[in-house]
Amino acid sequence: MATMIPADIAEFKTEGEGRFYHFLEQVAKPDEQYLAWYTPDINGREPDFLLYAKEVGLVIFEVKDWSLDQVIEANPHAFVLMSGSKTEAKKNPYQQSREYYEQTIGKIKQDSYLVSKDPIHYGNPKIPIHYGVVFPNINKYEYTERGFYKVIGIDKIFFWDDLHPESDICKDSTGRRFLEALKDKFPPQFPFALAGSELSNLRQLIFPSVRIELPERKKEGGYAVHQKHVQMLDHHQEAIARKFDSGQDHHRAFRKREDHRARPQGRLFKTVQPIRKKYPLCLLQHHPRQLCKKASRQQEDPPWRKRC
Repeated sequence: MATMIPADIAEFKTEGEGRFYHFLEQVAKPDEQYLAWYTPDINGREPDFLLYAKEVGLVIFEVKDWSLDQVIEANPHAFVLMSGSKTEAKKNPYQQSREYYEQTIGKIKQDSYLVSKDPIHYGNPKIPIHYGVVFPNINKYEYTERGFYKVIGIDKIFFWDDLHPESDICKDSTGRRFLEALKDKFPPQFPFALAGSELSNLRQLIFPSVRIELPERKKEGGYAVHQKHVQMLDHHQEAIARKFDSGQDHHRAFRKREDHRARPQGRLFKTVQPIRKKYPLCLLQHHPRQLCKKASRQQEDPPWRKRC
């Protein structure tokens, strides 16, 4: 099947657009010669379909789900439709597709990569661009009988007849009949050929896409190794915790370590430690005589009292 962009569409705007999407997907063969975009963004405008054919160029399609019973008037600018008890004027779809055609030319010129440097076509797109209409609910014979061909020629339209599963185009598995119909409706305006890089540029220009390639993870690398390190660390921490019988032992070990760092004079600090909570350590160092007198009221005389 042809390369459809995007390839995963959950819901179409209209039933007719869905039918034409699957029609192109089935009949545009060989696959490598066709690209089809659904509702691409062309400078803020959205044509229904844009088809690239290697032997034809770009073709813009406007799809309308109208039936002939709805149309009460048609002219080069508008189609007047009956909607219930009211009439409504709609823009002529061929004129609408022409506006998309002009927008597409402007976008290619703005990009400049696909602009021709040939003296004859200098400054214009190096690929032919066409435009047409799709009427998935209108029979070609009835359309002709009612004279609408005077407004939009049948050579620029794909009808219900063409999209039907039993049509010659759909029954041809080679895609030859579709290519013939495409060339008949939109004959190439001049010879052209796009290189691989130019076709890639066209794809990005019509439907920009960015893909991020994630690095592959080895079985024993990255996250798996990290998990092993975490497990080893957990076992090591558990072994340290088991060295302490209870929370009190852990608290005592912590205080012993803190006392060792803060001890200024071992002998004096050991004696006055019971009053440490009331008097800062700095007072013990600078006023030992006054503190000794106050300490004597709260505890028995220490061995060094007489020296004070």
